[in-house]
Amino acid sequence: MIFDKDLSNVNEEDLKLLISDQHPEGQYLEFKQEPPAKNDEKSWNEGSKLKPYGRDKLLSEIIAFANSQGGTLIVGIRETQDKPYRAEKITPVKRIAEFEEAFRRQIRDTIEPPIPIVNIVSIDIGSDGEGVLLVRVEKSRLAPHRNKNTKEAYFRRDESSEPMTMYEIQDLTLSIDRGLQKVKEIERDLFDEFCAEPWQSQDRYIGFNISLIPLAAELSLKDVLNVEGLIPGNYDVGFKVDGGTISRMRLPVSGHTSRPRVRGATYESSSLTMYHKQQLFCSGVVSFYVYVVNNRGDDSYPMFANWILPVVANALCIAHNFRAKCGAHNVEYGAFAQIKCEREVSLRPIVGGYFLDDNPKFIQGVYKFSELRVGPAKNFATLLREVERDYWHSAGFDGALQEYDMSNIFRSYGIEAL
Repeated sequence: MIFDKDLSNVNEEDLKLLISDQHPEGQYLEFKQEPPAKNDEKSWNEGSKLKPYGRDKLLSEIIAFANSQGGTLIVGIRETQDKPYRAEKITPVKRIAEFEEAFRRQIRDTIEPPIPIVNIVSIDIGSDGEGVLLVRVEKSRLAPHRNKNTKEAYFRRDESSEPMTMYEIQDLTLSIDRGLQKVKEIERDLFDEFCAEPWQSQDRYIGFNISLIPLAAELSLKDVLNVEGLIPGNYDVGFKVDGGTISRMRLPVSGHTSRPRVRGATYESSSLTMYHKQQLFCSGVVSFYVYVVNNRGDDSYPMFANWILPVVANALCIAHNFRAKCGAHNVEYGAFAQIKCEREVSLRPIVGGYFLDDNPKFIQGVYKFSELRVGPAKNFATLLREVERDYWHSAGFDGALQEYDMSNIFRSYGIEAL
């Protein structure tokens, strides 16, 4: 059924199935025969442009879905006249490519604040440039949204999109705070899980954790275990050394096991001195750990910056691919990172294994880094510098930051060069 598919995989046969099943409108589905027009106006199918009346009618459906539980708008299907309204006939929209582009612009320019996840596809019907437009909207954590021209906010009630009352707008505004509180609760749970790992076994004396949590919308995939593009790796990150030469770093671990967990997947790898755990949840949450094991029997084993930065880079790429698979390319993630230290540990830079003159150290305790906002992949190198800065500053040291090259890890995860 159309609702179980990614929109990019929906075809004409799926639309015909809606008709044969006489699928009804409802909380999550709205049919439009064509772009609406006033009685005294030419319609889109009669050669007109998308007029304000038709624009606002269609946008009200999009806004209502985002302000409630999400849903799908289909333009190009006629519904029955009797209730409940049901799919009756495919009525292709003329100049479908032009209409898709026009409506994309209106969604982008007319709804405030912008809706994080809006997937739009058109399905060609025949060979005359006609087709059907599908728009899928997810529930938004940035709600309430409104039409900035009419100043109206809408909410979905059964099969209708209706203007919201002031009380409803205020209540939905409060839900933003509740959504952010939920993010904090997720972060705390992941941190508690990180701290609850068996620290006393194998003498694990220092660990690093980064968790990435979607902020503006609720993402969801049915399965994430061994899904192409979502399998965490230990791919290397480049950094520039003297003369601009690119050197590369990755974790010194090998092997790779995977197993399911409730609504997620866990991947593990290890070495004699290190254990790496990578977790991905169906909600889009990503949480990676690395623990260092002291098997030398002394207190001289140091902490290297190049142990944590590849962990961060791989986690960023997994989060990027997850939101891409959800069609949510613009959704921001929050990045929460911390180090837990069980004893005093000297810090080392990326380049070389030498001690620094000031001998910066972590003492026993937890060091929380600054919360970061994760936007487009083109900014990932900058985010690595921010993490490296917090690494040094946590020890009260102003370490030199590197210039990072993400090209190799982007290729490994199938991320287009930026």
